[in-house]
Amino acid sequence: MNNIRKLILLLSAVIVASAAYAQEDYDLVVKKKDGTRITVPVADIDTIFFNEHKKDDTAPRYEHQIYFEDFAAGQGGFSFVDVSRSAGQTYVWRATSYGSNTYIYANAYFSNQSHACESWAVSPAFDLREATKSHVSFSHAINKLSDASRMKDFMTLWVSTDFTGSIEDATWTQVEIPTYPEGTSWTFVNSGIIDLSEFCGHDNVRFAFRYEAEADLCGGWEVTKVRLTANTPGGDEGEVSNAPATHRLEVPRLRSGSLFVDHWTFTGVNDSILTYCYEFDPAQVHSRWVAFRFDGQTRAQYVSRNDAFADDPELPEELRIGTQTFSGYDRGHICASADRLYSEEANKQTFYMSNMSPQLKNFNTGIWSSLETKVQTLGRDASFADTLYVVKGGTIDEANVLTYLYRQSGLRIPVPKYYYMALLSVKRGQYKAIAFMLEHKVRDKSSASDIIASAVSINDLEAQTGIDFFPNLPDDIETEVQQQCNTSDWGY
Repeated sequence: MNNIRKLILLLSAVIVASAAYAQEDYDLVVKKKDGTRITVPVADIDTIFFNEHKKDDTAPRYEHQIYFEDFAAGQGGFSFVDVSRSAGQTYVWRATSYGSNTYIYANAYFSNQSHACESWAVSPAFDLREATKSHVSFSHAINKLSDASRMKDFMTLWVSTDFTGSIEDATWTQVEIPTYPEGTSWTFVNSGIIDLSEFCGHDNVRFAFRYEAEADLCGGWEVTKVRLTANTPGGDEGEVSNAPATHRLEVPRLRSGSLFVDHWTFTGVNDSILTYCYEFDPAQVHSRWVAFRFDGQTRAQYVSRNDAFADDPELPEELRIGTQTFSGYDRGHICASADRLYSEEANKQTFYMSNMSPQLKNFNTGIWSSLETKVQTLGRDASFADTLYVVKGGTIDEANVLTYLYRQSGLRIPVPKYYYMALLSVKRGQYKAIAFMLEHKVRDKSSASDIIASAVSINDLEAQTGIDFFPNLPDDIETEVQQQCNTSDWGY
């Protein structure tokens, strides 16, 4: 957001605050450099500049993170409740660490043998009275279980809405854990997204990890990075900003009514990497932008292209478009497959259909691919940048859509008129930025001169897209870099 827009917002806020009782009686007069004056009714200013910050109570609410626990400070708000354990065993669950890794851990092996037990790690209570959707996920590792086929019997997840301290006196419902580890190592895997929506409407919702063992069979279970999401009020624009990913430099300012989704790669108990995140417009059924970064972890190239197109499991089912091709268009990546080669899981996530946009083949494999290759080369060059922040997308507002495609489900998908990239690099604390705005059309050929001709400043890109890029920069740095458009700084 440039300084003029900020000034108008400030003036508008003052006028609206002082004249809220009779907005129609007030105008804002702006004097231009040539001496002419523009008169804008205060009510119009409110509509133009504040509408995106107002809460639409009739709009659908989407999920946001309401709880996260990695047990770095102990067991957090979890309670450990033993239903049964052998004499001499002082505990089953405990909060512990190994090196820099932190987690809760259950085990029933002591005195050189297994012991029968049942013990629960119960979460804090969550008020989901105003939610209609909620999901939980976590990372876990299982080891030392000689019969790995029994892990789904011994390590399970349960939910209660009436727990007050006694396991036996509460009503518990088992929920399926989609993904289990192999059971033979301390390698963590993500559980997958677990639907708790049936428990919404209650003010005492708790989930619990139940650990069991037998006298001749037990294993160890480690759990960490427990994340709960819900569509409680405020999530459309307020509380969603508490999610860690939204504070990253590459993430644009979120719009009210949009859905924020982040995909992570879990490479270790304390080593989760953001693959990419995006803002999804439910009305247009298309991402508004996709953001990610190249840094010391993500610039690596260990794997090749996956090609396993799939619906995004973190999108509501009603917004999933299916994996079939776009008629007459490529399934064009926004975050490219070649942008994410540091792990197989990260590359798979780039093939989610939420990361696809209908692109003309000539455009997708031509000028767009050429620009992507340049960005990938710069992003993987540690001498160019310590970190390269990237935001990519297609224009989906009505005025900047070429046409619409219809899926088998009946969903309507826009074909963007333009595709863009916003780039921000930092090297030894020095920032620079540039943007590119490419018209989506068939081209006889594409060259570096065509890409140079598409270069614009971040300020210009904001004006054309209505998106506030890099709002998490300090204001003075943001003001400076968003005016830049020096293609020579970017290898052109």
